[in-house]
Amino acid sequence: MSKLDKALQSLYPSTDPLDSVDFDAVSYINSIFPTEQSLTNIDTIKEGLQEESTKVAQELSDLVKSQAKLSEKTHSQLKTSYSTIQELQERVKLMRQKAEDSEFMVEDICKDIRSLDCAKKNLTKTITSLKRLAMLSHAIELLAESCIAKDYRKVAALLNASTDLLGQFTDLKTSKMVGELLKKREIIVKDLRMQLLEDFRDIQNSPPELMTEGCRVVDELGMELRQEIIKELTPHFLKSYDEVFTYGQMHSGLEFMDRRYAWLKRCFRDYTQNYQSIFPDAWQVPALIAKTFCEKTRQHVNDNLEKTHIESNIMVGALQKTLQLEQEITKKFTSYHILNNKPMKLDIGDMLGGYEDMTYNQESIKMTPIPNFAGIISQVFENYMNRYVDTEDEALKKLIDNSMNDDAHDDNNIFPSSIALFTSIKTKFDTCASFNTGKILCDLSKVFLSNLRYYHEKLNNRLPKPDKLGKSEGEELIISLIVNTSDYCKSTITEMETTIRAKLETAYDIECYQERGIFLELAGKGVQVLLNLIDMKMEPHFNNMIKLDWNLEAVGDKSDYVVKLSETVLKFAKNICTVMNEDYLLNFLAKVAESISSKFVANIYKCKKIGECGAQQMQLDCFELKTKFLTLNKGSSSFTSIVNRVFYKCETLIKVISSPPDRVQETFYALIENPNPGDLEKIMGLVGSKKPEAADKAKKYKII
Repeated sequence: MSKLDKALQSLYPSTDPLDSVDFDAVSYINSIFPTEQSLTNIDTIKEGLQEESTKVAQELSDLVKSQAKLSEKTHSQLKTSYSTIQELQERVKLMRQKAEDSEFMVEDICKDIRSLDCAKKNLTKTITSLKRLAMLSHAIELLAESCIAKDYRKVAALLNASTDLLGQFTDLKTSKMVGELLKKREIIVKDLRMQLLEDFRDIQNSPPELMTEGCRVVDELGMELRQEIIKELTPHFLKSYDEVFTYGQMHSGLEFMDRRYAWLKRCFRDYTQNYQSIFPDAWQVPALIAKTFCEKTRQHVNDNLEKTHIESNIMVGALQKTLQLEQEITKKFTSYHILNNKPMKLDIGDMLGGYEDMTYNQESIKMTPIPNFAGIISQVFENYMNRYVDTEDEALKKLIDNSMNDDAHDDNNIFPSSIALFTSIKTKFDTCASFNTGKILCDLSKVFLSNLRYYHEKLNNRLPKPDKLGKSEGEELIISLIVNTSDYCKSTITEMETTIRAKLETAYDIECYQERGIFLELAGKGVQVLLNLIDMKMEPHFNNMIKLDWNLEAVGDKSDYVVKLSETVLKFAKNICTVMNEDYLLNFLAKVAESISSKFVANIYKCKKIGECGAQQMQLDCFELKTKFLTLNKGSSSFTSIVNRVFYKCETLIKVISSPPDRVQETFYALIENPNPGDLEKIMGLVGSKKPEAADKAKKYKII
């Protein structure tokens, strides 16, 4: 169904099947004649359809006639509308013509009025311009007279007034009269500038009130003249400074920086007493005096550093005082408040002829920019601070050499030289960080690391050489102190690195992993030297063990070699226990215990024959060694556990040897970890079994 069909159906709803869009003729006929019997009514139905067709045809005819009449009426109305529109257009045209005629009449009437009004405006403007020209001429004449009389109060007002009046004649500068006045004023201003410069050069002999008003004139003439006057004045304020402190004078050295800066403070006091009332605060005269002072001082310092050899401590002291001064004057002038800028108000209308009210009102003055004092003097030191770094390097090396010559055992159980070294490093670091956190501090930090490597080298040289080991009394204490000192240096280097990196500027950095590593390595090397030393001391006693006859008939008291071995080990270890750092001590004792146990086991295999009583004697000796060794650190459960584990191998071997001959093999494989048939053969030889028999039994019990 199309949209049109749907629209028609909604406008004209009908239940008649003939009006349906989906009308089907066959279905319609079948609905009228559903059966054969219904065909008997065909004539009746035909007549009804003919009547209905006639009715529809009549309705269509009526509708066509009605529409024709409506079309004629519409055409008549449209014709009437066209006629009405034409009439309206004629009336509008007539009204427009009348309006144009009226406008022309008004224009003609007002033409003369506009001419008169324009003439009035031009006349008023001309009169005003003539008055202002007269005022300008009068102002320039008065300006010349006031300049000669040095009436600077009037001069300031007249300068301002003449500037304003000249602004009214911007478009008339080519006029002869205005041009002459402008040229005359320029000559007066030029002479006035020279006059003011002369007055300020002779400021000491000029009345303060006159110079105060002169400052107002200077502000009217512009910033350039103000700067020129201040530039002329600063040599006056700094004359005595040049005489006393220029390079080559008695007090020109860097050791007299205090006097230089005290002189500047006296200069500020003198300015406050004698000149502050003259110069407006906005001129920032003290700040500009300070700037010139700093520039001169920078040159003096550079001359000293370039031409004279200066001790490092003097140079650093001078730099610190310089930085302090820069901070003080920066704080002084950044928090400077305008106090004495007194506003001035002067009525000059009557003075210029009374044509127009004019008032000079100077309320605010343009501020002179404050110089940047950060680094203004101190930056000159940077080119020469390599001397300071080299001096500190030499001082640290000298400190290391001298302090190590005086090293002795103290309560800290480390060499005092290490404490002295790090104390000196901290002092030097704090000093440098107080005046520089950039390249100088970074270079100095590298010097610290270089001297730590130098100290490590000196410590390492203190360790006994292999050919001299065991030839000095108490050398184990020295070695223990080297271990402790190395550990202290390693830990302190980590703290030092953190402190330095926190202070350094982000553009710089240092790494201390190499220095930490060499001290850690030295501590381990010291422990190994101690182990070599105690092995050397134990060797004679273990040799005596091999020489003994272990085919005993009875078990006696502990063997003589064990007594002497225990005494040697305990004496040596106790000396170390009183000194060595706890972190390294436990590791050292564990390695000593392992060495004793290993040597004991090795010596058992070196014995010729061990009887039953001999095995029991060995068991007693081993127990004696372990018991004595445990006394070195009674309070440590971890130490006890380590010693028991280390001596277990020795104890199990002795248990195997002390077993009945027919059960040695069984016990060997039951108790010994990772049993070796070769060891079993050695054990069988120790207990008196023949080697072939031992080999056969070893094969029998071998675990594959």
